[in-house]
Amino acid sequence: MTDFNEVIHFHQEGKADRAIVLLHGMNAHSGTWRYNTSIFAKEWKVIAPSLPPIRSEPSSDEIGKYAKQVTSLLDSLQVHSAIFIGNSMGGWIALHILENWPEKVEKLVLEDSAGIYPEFEESEKLVKGVISSGVPTLVIWGKDDTIIPVRIGYYIHQRIPESKMVVIENGKHSPHWYRPDEFNSAASNFLHGALEP
Repeated sequence: MTDFNEVIHFHQEGKADRAIVLLHGMNAHSGTWRYNTSIFAKEWKVIAPSLPPIRSEPSSDEIGKYAKQVTSLLDSLQVHSAIFIGNSMGGWIALHILENWPEKVEKLVLEDSAGIYPEFEESEKLVKGVISSGVPTLVIWGKDDTIIPVRIGYYIHQRIPESKMVVIENGKHSPHWYRPDEFNSAASNFLHGALEP
């Protein structure tokens, strides 16, 4: 059983005022961002929590509990708003945070994200949350993702007006790990407003 009351361990790097929160996928940990944190920490304070493991595919209720853990951590660090970058389950958590605490999300990067599928009941609510917030959104996907196929990335991109999308060759389900240079470049360009549509 997942213990949502346990203390979250996290990695923090960088001393800037503005923050980036890196949210990993299911049963991963903060170390999966090791090829990315030092790059982003040159300009931002980077916070990468290690969320407690889960035994099976998470439910919407469990995603809500993860989201509450993350927002509580940020409150304890006196981080009132941040850029959220979420991989897979981490993207779903970021979407939930945006839906429930939109003031906490400055920009959103969804990397091979769970949570928005054509057949998923909660999808419309999450999409409306992104649209109504007006938060700039980047969709990054591994072209050869066999867990959540790239067609889902295109679906998310189409459902969120004015979002941007980058598809990374050989990125699999975690381009930030398998193709970190391309991922870091795409995310940095987006955050600086330099990414072409």
